[in-house]
Amino acid sequence: MIRTPGIYITALTLVLLSACSTSKIVSLPEPTIVDRSAKPASGRASAKASATRIQRILILLDEADRAFKEKRLTTPENNNAWSFYSRVLMLQPHNEEAQQGLNKIVELYIRWSEQASAKGRIDSAGVYLQRATRVNPYYPGLKKRIASLSPSPSSIVNAEDGRIYLDVAAVRSRKASAKSQLRQIADQVKANNARVIIEAPSDASGRWIYQQMNQRHEDYRIRANMKIKPKPAVRLLY
Repeated sequence: MIRTPGIYITALTLVLLSACSTSKIVSLPEPTIVDRSAKPASGRASAKASATRIQRILILLDEADRAFKEKRLTTPENNNAWSFYSRVLMLQPHNEEAQQGLNKIVELYIRWSEQASAKGRIDSAGVYLQRATRVNPYYPGLKKRIASLSPSPSSIVNAEDGRIYLDVAAVRSRKASAKSQLRQIADQVKANNARVIIEAPSDASGRWIYQQMNQRHEDYRIRANMKIKPKPAVRLLY
């Protein structure tokens, strides 16, 4: 130990002081500032994808509405209202506007079918209903409408007396089922080049029966005679 007046300095203290005087100053790194308000990269990507999907849905709905107004219901392929609404539902299965749009297509086809049926165009009426079924096979009452266009098998079978009997009420009210049956009979007449005897309760009913049958084929005229009978029927003479 070195003794000085009033001060005692140990050898270890001198060593430490000497080391401090020759050592380098080490700089600490700047503190990192974390912005806790910033969203993670994955969150930003998710929000961007959601916005893109919503924009796509709105575009498809606009295209569907335009196609519907232009009566492009199920054709042409991939450029029709049905296609656009279906794509919306793939992106958003419970989209109410798209679901209502599909029902609007079915309802328009049903209206067209009724108009065609009223004009005796049973084939066209059936085509419209088939297209409606493609869009929504579960639409209420659709299957019943399709069935009403097809006569029951028993009504088209020839009876033992050679007559094909018609439903009295259907003929009287000019129902689509009677029109459909008469057009099927007309196919049978043409296939066999047969002559026809029409039996009807009135002259007006007889003319209506002949008209429905004769309109079936534009290139073939049915040869027919008429008799007044209480029950409407068609008799084929081969």
